[in-house]
Amino acid sequence: MSTPIRLWRVPGMKFGMQELILGQKNMTPEVLAGIRDAGFTGVWAMVRLRDVARTDIFPELGADAHTHQEILRELSDRCRDAGLNLYVHLNEPRGFPVDDPFLKAHPDVAGAPSPSPNDVMVYGWRDSRAMCTSTPGTLAWLERACTDLFTQVPDLGGATLITTSEHTSHCYSHFDACGSGIGEHFGQKPGDVLDCPHCRDREPADIIREVLVTVERGIHSASKGAHVIAWTWSWDMLTPAPQKELIESLPPGIIIMPDNERGGELEWNGRTAKVDEYSLNYIGPSPRARAQIEIARDSGKRAMIRIQINHTVESSTAPNWPIIANIYRKLANLRELGVSDAMASWCFAITPDTLNVFAFSRFLREPEWRDEDEFLETVARDYFGIEDGRAVAQTWHAFGDAIKPYPFGFGVMYFSPFNLACAYPLPNHEPRIRPMEVFCLTEDGKQGDMLEQSVEPYGVAEVVERLGLVYDAWTAAVVEYQNALAVATISEHAEQELNVARYFSHICHSGWVLFSWFAWRYHRDAIPDLDKDAVRTRLEAELRNLDDVAALLERDSRLGFYEENREYFVTPELVRAKRESDAALLESL
Repeated sequence: MSTPIRLWRVPGMKFGMQELILGQKNMTPEVLAGIRDAGFTGVWAMVRLRDVARTDIFPELGADAHTHQEILRELSDRCRDAGLNLYVHLNEPRGFPVDDPFLKAHPDVAGAPSPSPNDVMVYGWRDSRAMCTSTPGTLAWLERACTDLFTQVPDLGGATLITTSEHTSHCYSHFDACGSGIGEHFGQKPGDVLDCPHCRDREPADIIREVLVTVERGIHSASKGAHVIAWTWSWDMLTPAPQKELIESLPPGIIIMPDNERGGELEWNGRTAKVDEYSLNYIGPSPRARAQIEIARDSGKRAMIRIQINHTVESSTAPNWPIIANIYRKLANLRELGVSDAMASWCFAITPDTLNVFAFSRFLREPEWRDEDEFLETVARDYFGIEDGRAVAQTWHAFGDAIKPYPFGFGVMYFSPFNLACAYPLPNHEPRIRPMEVFCLTEDGKQGDMLEQSVEPYGVAEVVERLGLVYDAWTAAVVEYQNALAVATISEHAEQELNVARYFSHICHSGWVLFSWFAWRYHRDAIPDLDKDAVRTRLEAELRNLDDVAALLERDSRLGFYEENREYFVTPELVRAKRESDAALLESL
């Protein structure tokens, strides 16, 4: 029987150049034991091969590899002492700044250029250039670098491999060959051709294949038992889903890992929304994920799932989002496919001692569960110390029903202030000229003011309607939750989970009022019956909401924090500044 693969991220880690240093600080015996006890078998850390490996192909790369490998051995030993394996996360061959001396010294390796907005925050540059894999030297270096790393750090559990991501790697890594729309994020315009004469006439799937095959060969030549996991994130922009020929052509030593939700659809009130991001609202596995799992199995490969357990960007500034019934349904559906291996967190949603993780681990330890209500009631009894879990289970169902109208999409989740709505002052100025940025990638802390981008593809009227419905239903469920948890004997768990539920209610209210104000102030025809009196009433309610959330934030320091950035986006001070601004606005009406 195969060893289970259940991967987690150590709290306190931050994606980027300081991964190993942060690992030395945060991978303590106590933290690692807690992750093990939560049911996980491994943790992951991102590395760049050119930092942690040395070869004779490009000897100038990896000058400090010995130091990095020593740290990795130390971290791997710590993990093994705690009963865990350390995995490295690879996005290779990682691109360089366009003016990097390495590319000037090796112009044959210089591949397609690509703007990488995410690299600004991680590495300090925006304009990148790929390492061209059509050049033999690149693949030779890639294989030997993998061999060197796994030879020098032999106890690594394996590697997760992402081949199409926010960061530039191979020449096609940011080129949208299938018209998915993702290429616009990287500056691609309709009609553009790939700016690499060597790769331009090649099939993108061939590039993905050669990268994966090369990495697998390099790792397994040094460590036969290491897990080599191919994450299929965003393959759809390069070759149509479910990538049957690509998956079938990969060697059996590669494990296929699709995303549970991507490729699905959410439906509400007759309207469908494409799910191209993590979601606790959508159950899955999506048709894309199911097909990739079945193709992998049919071609002799192991399959696992990429899934979020604590939360997604649907609600990202709290440690978890208590959609517990949906988590059960996700796991039950995956069980029917025979999938229990999972990478259960990314750079956020990494707190291991939450209700959501408790439920996830309970299911995996006892996968024979077939009755949803029985499972939820058992989790409620055990986690909160109550004799009868039925009322809590009913509330979890109510939370799941409450979020069904949620306006899922990149507009609200990424390019709007929704997740920091309690700290975003209502706009009241002209002209509004600053485009909305991804809420967690702003360089000066200001996201923008062109909120029209935030309500795409729904329009402001529908976003206001949906958020109002979510707020009303969620807030009613919070009252039920409080009543159900009044008898909890594990009071710390009860208070923490009530705080998380209350916080989302506050965020929803602020988002609803923000977009209501935006409609009335800038697009008055969008909601004709939203008059000045209605706006005043909503603003008055928002001032009370802000008073309450400021007090909540002072009681619970876990709230308002976004783990990927290691940064508070909602604080009592920011909330009070918004309240002062909103109160002045109300006074002026």
